[in-house]
Amino acid sequence: STGTTAPTRAAAWRRKCARVNANSEAVPTLWARHETEATLVDPSGRKFFLNADGVLMFRKPRQMLLRGNKDVAGLVFELGSDEQRFWMRVIPEVDTLWWGRHDEGGDTASSDIPIRADAVLEVLGIGDIPTQLDRLPAPVMRFNNDARVYMVVWVDQVPRRFVAVREVWYDMTTFLPVKVLLFDANGRVVLRANLSDHAAVAGAKDGKIATQYHLFFPDSQSRMTVKLSDIHVQKDGRPNERSFPFPRESDSGRVIRVGGRP
Repeated sequence: STGTTAPTRAAAWRRKCARVNANSEAVPTLWARHETEATLVDPSGRKFFLNADGVLMFRKPRQMLLRGNKDVAGLVFELGSDEQRFWMRVIPEVDTLWWGRHDEGGDTASSDIPIRADAVLEVLGIGDIPTQLDRLPAPVMRFNNDARVYMVVWVDQVPRRFVAVREVWYDMTTFLPVKVLLFDANGRVVLRANLSDHAAVAGAKDGKIATQYHLFFPDSQSRMTVKLSDIHVQKDGRPNERSFPFPRESDSGRVIRVGGRP
């Protein structure tokens, strides 16, 4: 309303942040079964399809492993991240391992790798919203009346200007994320993700996550759909510090080094 004071609006925003953060904090780790389909486009423009199932593991802030298997072929693809590196390995068609480091910047385009594991990591591990609203990267919120969501854009500073780095849409009733957009330094979308069918996580008090993820990478034109089931905070002691091994380069026909996210 027109009579709402700035301190009152700030307090209301912090309450919304607390709702989002409570759910995020309830799921610091994840173990789930997955079914994945993907249409991949490699840097040469060659397109190929794969589908597989397996286990997804995640541990905040940067550890993730998504392995896809087929009954006869065995391992067909792997997306992963540890504290230093991210990677994608595809065995059929291209027999290639792409990998890079989280701490490297650069202007390497997302088209240099079909699917960026570091970007997928940001979708799976949607972080807390800081309640100190005057620190960078700063969240800026607006309400979308048509979609009935809170749209939060994170703004950061680069030399001589400010840029949007990420946008997350939260359902106005549940405060659960339903869309994630990641941007490069020029404001171009490098990943668009739609999230749906949120479900409770076994072992997490009141924690929920999406069970369907539809991901699109405009630079490479690659797409991936991931459906989760049997979701736990932890199962049979996993994930743990040994759950995210970097692949041996000798196991791949080609090894391609990529740069950080643009």
